[in-house]
Amino acid sequence: MKAVSVPVLIGSLSMLISCVEREQPELGRAPSTAGTLLEAGLAEDTVLIAFSSERGGNSEIYLMGVDGSSPVRLTDNPAYDAWPSWSPDGSQIAFTSSRNGNPDIYVMDADGGNVRQVTRHSARDIWPEWSPDGRRIAFASRRDGNFEIYVVDVDGTNLQRLTNTAAHEDFPAWSPDGSQIVFSRVEGDDGTYIMNADGGGPYKLLDFEGFEFAWSPDGERIAFGSDHEGFRGIYTVNIDGSDLRRLSSTTAGENCPDWSPSGTRIVFASWRDGDGEIYVMDADGTNLRKLTDNEFEEEFPAWRPVATSTEITP
Repeated sequence: MKAVSVPVLIGSLSMLISCVEREQPELGRAPSTAGTLLEAGLAEDTVLIAFSSERGGNSEIYLMGVDGSSPVRLTDNPAYDAWPSWSPDGSQIAFTSSRNGNPDIYVMDADGGNVRQVTRHSARDIWPEWSPDGRRIAFASRRDGNFEIYVVDVDGTNLQRLTNTAAHEDFPAWSPDGSQIVFSRVEGDDGTYIMNADGGGPYKLLDFEGFEFAWSPDGERIAFGSDHEGFRGIYTVNIDGSDLRRLSSTTAGENCPDWSPSGTRIVFASWRDGDGEIYVMDADGTNLRKLTDNEFEEEFPAWRPVATSTEITP
């Protein structure tokens, strides 16, 4: 998906779904560097970044070190695999895949094994977000005609619909304590909203829609992408809607921010060099560093939660 400016969220969703539904060629498994990253790198205090990449010919889920080193391909399927979301203990990854004909939510172990299908529906289930207690996954689905926010237990049971409007809601993200969910609404009182985890008490945080939300580990700020200034950029805002800041220093298009476990850095995708690459910056937008560098589309980075706040700065 190109990070181009779009007027409303539905335009962005259409581009994403077109990527999901695009037929992909059969691929062999890419060489693995598991000995240098996975076998030594899945301790509870190891920092890793999951992301999606087309470097193998179609969108697949990869892992890499926090400095961009030792990329490992986790999924190997001719369908579209993207939008990784870590379990809170860092042992599993939820993601969207169209491997059974339409986008559904799946879960796999952090080494790419033990893939399980969580949702099964002819509609589109996208953008999974693991709950802080590790028991549930929030996601957006069009199973009732328009995109709404749902939650489901990790084993696929106990499906609950949290929003129920004529508008489209998308991009759910849990607060660190699991009590609230931020999401976007378009085509009906457009904006960015926060609701209780049971769907109650929604209130408008911002008068414009955001995308790809990520709550800071301390619960005080939310990072997100937005087109409200005429281009896709990365922003942060306090949870009461105050102190809105644009972190992007380019109008080329940037999206998919995610906080480091310590809350001091943000990883994101940027098209500042002409194609989608993964970058990291300090939480105030300074100290920009490029983690991937090739001609393929790479986006949706997700920082692995760790048991401690120790991080290695590249």
